Amino acid sequence: MNVLIVEDSRTCRKLFRDLLDAYGIETRSTSSGVQAMQMIKDERPDLILMDMDLPDTSGIALTRWVKTEDELAAVPIIVITAADTAESERLARAAGCDDYMAKPISLVPFITTVKKYVQPVYHA
Repeated sequence: MNVLIVEDSRTCRKLFRDLLDAYGIETRSTSSGVQAMQMIKDERPDLILMDMDLPDTSGIALTRWVKTEDELAAVPIIVITAADTAESERLARAAGCDDYMAKPISLVPFITTVKKYVQPVYHA
């Protein structure tokens, strides 16, 4: 299982990575939407955690792009944003996101939502 974290906040990237690593979920991360596009094409992650506000593009535009690419459209995307408004959620869902979460995240809802799309791999 491989999750791509697309998040401009170093703190959030580290938090998401640490939480997922603790559950045996491999992660890659970037703060750049442009770099994320290349990583998505090259690696086809099992799940994408997408921030809405990125420095070089919008998470909404990137979500829309993923969902219109035939070979990528099935990759689930969870939008995680600090801009928690009804309009933000409407835009994210219209772009094709599979789930929507507001920051700050809570551990149990975060892991429960992620586990809907990927299963942890526990190492003995």
